[in-house]
Amino acid sequence: PSHTSVQHVARKYVEEEQLSSAPRDIRFWGISESESERARSSQAKPIGVLLAEFSISTEVDGPQIFEIKPTPSVMYRNYMFEILNNHGNTDYTCIYRVAIHGMPDEHDPHVLCVD
Repeated sequence: PSHTSVQHVARKYVEEEQLSSAPRDIRFWGISESESERARSSQAKPIGVLLAEFSISTEVDGPQIFEIKPTPSVMYRNYMFEILNNHGNTDYTCIYRVAIHGMPDEHDPHVLCVD
């Protein structure tokens, strides 16, 4: 993948205090097939390759897009968004939409590659 995007509900649709549930700091990981299987069988958190770290602003409406570190020799079928914190809500974190952007691999359309 080349980019990822994260979106919280638009400011115009919520009260100011509801913005505290928006995610703040996020890590985006590429997870190998073998790590995904290990995590499923053991309930352990998969070990992956950190592809991006970014922060979400509550001042921006719409998707916020972030570049992913290129890893041209490695392709992943699984990804993980790790939400580190939010904008102050102690009960929950609310995410409206996440997306991964890139071109499908010519041999496997389920894999996104760096162009």
